[in-house]
Amino acid sequence: MAEWSWWLAGGGGAMLGGASGGGLGVLGVGSEMTTGLTSFGSEAMYGGPVELRWGPWFGVLTDLDGARGEAGLLLSMGQVRHARWGTYALRLGGGLGDDRLGLTPHLALTLTAGVRHVEGRISERGACDPPATPAPSAFASGLRLFATTRAGLGDERAWQLTFGVELEPSFLLPPHSLSKWIGVHR
Repeated sequence: MAEWSWWLAGGGGAMLGGASGGGLGVLGVGSEMTTGLTSFGSEAMYGGPVELRWGPWFGVLTDLDGARGEAGLLLSMGQVRHARWGTYALRLGGGLGDDRLGLTPHLALTLTAGVRHVEGRISERGACDPPATPAPSAFASGLRLFATTRAGLGDERAWQLTFGVELEPSFLLPPHSLSKWIGVHR
């Protein structure tokens, strides 16, 4: 099953090294798509087995002094039906832009932790109903914290360390309804 998500990010951090140190704000938007890599644990376990997923991601961000594009590979871990311990991800990649890191390519590493809901993973059914067949692809919604480090590959060797919140507001996509937005109806 393919899971799609898009996120809006906001936070702050610090510029370290290079000529321009100090604090900075970050705003960004991005998208990811993952497929199952492997799973382990029992179906009888509350929340289902733990699943490792992977796939590509891309994003655009600003530190309010320019913009930067990024892309790379994502590896995430969470339970299939209900991630009672949360969902965690590691994004590795790089990009190019012109902001406080300078006009330079960079490497990026992001760790995220939070909660996610993938509507195509669950279904309302009775105990006597046959098992639900998951949809071939589904959108994920969620809220997660992130920590990112970006290292410029230019001559100054500047790097950023940022922290913040990512909102995956897929529940805002059509079809629209008030009951969907407040979680009453899927």
